[in-house]
Amino acid sequence: MEDIDADFDSVFAPEEMRCLALIAHNHMKPSIRAFVEANQNLLKKFRLTGTNTTMKMLKEVFGDDPSVVYGPTCQSGPLGGDAEIAAQMCIENLGGMIFFQDPMDAHPHSADIDCLNRQALVHNVITFNNPASAYAGMFTFREALKHGKFILE
Repeated sequence: MEDIDADFDSVFAPEEMRCLALIAHNHMKPSIRAFVEANQNLLKKFRLTGTNTTMKMLKEVFGDDPSVVYGPTCQSGPLGGDAEIAAQMCIENLGGMIFFQDPMDAHPHSADIDCLNRQALVHNVITFNNPASAYAGMFTFREALKHGKFILE
C-alpha cells in the first residue's frame, strides 16, 4: 500500500507561493490536528498561516522542523482572525484555505465567517471546508507541486 503522505520534492519553494491558511472552529480542532498529522510532508511544502490556536497546533506538530515556513499568525476568529485571513486574500497573499467549519454550533462572529467565505469566492481562493474535501484536495496539491502546476496563483 502506498504511503499517502510520502515525502517528495516540490517544484516550488514555500516562499514562492501564496500562503495556505488553516482554520478550525472549536469542535473541529481535533479533526484539523488529525488532518495535519496525516499530511505533514505535503503541508510543509507550503507557507502556512492561520488563526492563533491553529498556528500553535501547527508548531506543536511540526516541532523544530527547519523546513516549515510560517506566514503571519492571525487572531482567533472571534477576535478578528477571520477578517485578517480575508484581508490576506484581498492583498493576494493567500492562495488556499482549509477551514474546518462547525455548522452545528452558533458563532457570534458569523458575519466575519460569511465575509471570509465570500472573499474566497471573490478572489478565487481554493477552499476546503470539511475533512472530506480537504483530504481529497491533498491529492491535487501533491500532484501540482510535483509537476509544477500553478493551482494557488
